[in-house]
Amino acid sequence: MPDGVGRAHWQQEFARLQAFLPDLRGDVVGWAGKHDKIYVGIRCAATAGGRPLQFRAMDLLTVIPDGTITRRDSSFDPTPLITALFTRPAAWAAWWRSGVAPLAGRRAR
Repeated sequence: MPDGVGRAHWQQEFARLQAFLPDLRGDVVGWAGKHDKIYVGIRCAATAGGRPLQFRAMDLLTVIPDGTITRRDSSFDPTPLITALFTRPAAWAAWWRSGVAPLAGRRAR
């Protein structure tokens, strides 16, 4: 997902992701916090090309004293997702139509 700011941006990005992986689920598997930083470990699961897909993600949240999140950095190892795309042709059309595909021209359509 490209960087962005604001609710409208993230609603649009998550709509693309849900179009590709409509059954995507994230479960928190652990967290830790110190000062204004919170680390959250997430196990993600979905179906891609008719077969299960699992990967892990890590979010780093920056929080101000009133509890507002002012920054979110998320990272994950894309290997399971890339492997699923290369080995599951049934997932290609949904990936392309969703706009998640990394081609800038495709996102505009």
